[in-house]
Amino acid sequence: MFCLRANYGVGVIPSGFGSEIVVQQEVDNMPWVKAPIITGDTPSIDALKDPDPYSDGLMKAALETEEYFVKKLDGTVIRVYLCDTQGPLDVAYLIRGTKLLTDFYKHPDFVRELFERISKAYVDFSEIQKKIVGEPNGKGVHGNPNVWMDKGGARLCEDVAVMLSPTIYRRFCRPFNEMCLKPFDGGMGHFCCSPVSAGKHILDEVVSNPYVKAFFFGSPGRFYNFEEIADYFRRKGVCLIWTDGPLENQTVEEWVENVGNSLRGKTGVILSISAESFEKAQKLVNCFRQFFP
Repeated sequence: MFCLRANYGVGVIPSGFGSEIVVQQEVDNMPWVKAPIITGDTPSIDALKDPDPYSDGLMKAALETEEYFVKKLDGTVIRVYLCDTQGPLDVAYLIRGTKLLTDFYKHPDFVRELFERISKAYVDFSEIQKKIVGEPNGKGVHGNPNVWMDKGGARLCEDVAVMLSPTIYRRFCRPFNEMCLKPFDGGMGHFCCSPVSAGKHILDEVVSNPYVKAFFFGSPGRFYNFEEIADYFRRKGVCLIWTDGPLENQTVEEWVENVGNSLRGKTGVILSISAESFEKAQKLVNCFRQFFP
């Protein structure tokens, strides 16, 4: 699908709460939150302002950019999709920093109030964007990965979740994730994988949320067996969106055969594969056409 977004990085909602955003001119990085804004050992929610999406931080810039895109792309097939709204956990981490990890134990009431404030901002800001880009709440385009969401109209990212225990996630994250996704008839979940944590210990808790209709990992190919994880999501009734192509030690032909054999006669998986070159993209498509004539 041809689509684009107001791509201002992960700090859009935090900036509405008062976080300062920095852009490193010397490197090709996204805008980023400079530092936590609630810093004391005994945190106070009173230090946090309520964001106005029409006037505060990058939220205002994102809305203006979306309006501009929609106007300029009128009459084309190119769709505008929502900016990076992240989710309650990731936004809280950007606002509070690493102290959030001990707040779960030392200041649980503060965490719940912080998550509730963020969740309300997530919903309000997403609904405003939906109206601008002309999408119903329960459906929509999302360009990373490149999918049409027909059952659930929002995306919720929580990379910080891979650092939490299942118990902490269940107590603090799941209730507010449900609060965020319910107005959109559900949505798509996400966290990234790394050698530090692939998130396997938390996955059951993430996908047990009834409003998570689909899920995609960041860089799952090195950490998850495709056939096994596809069967896992199929049993859970959640659509797996797989974004990794051939590994370094695989040819395109070998990878397509492996994935094709895993998928033959089965449903519940969307492949949204990036390619390093147009030639490799063509090869991927041709190999799939040969495998599934």
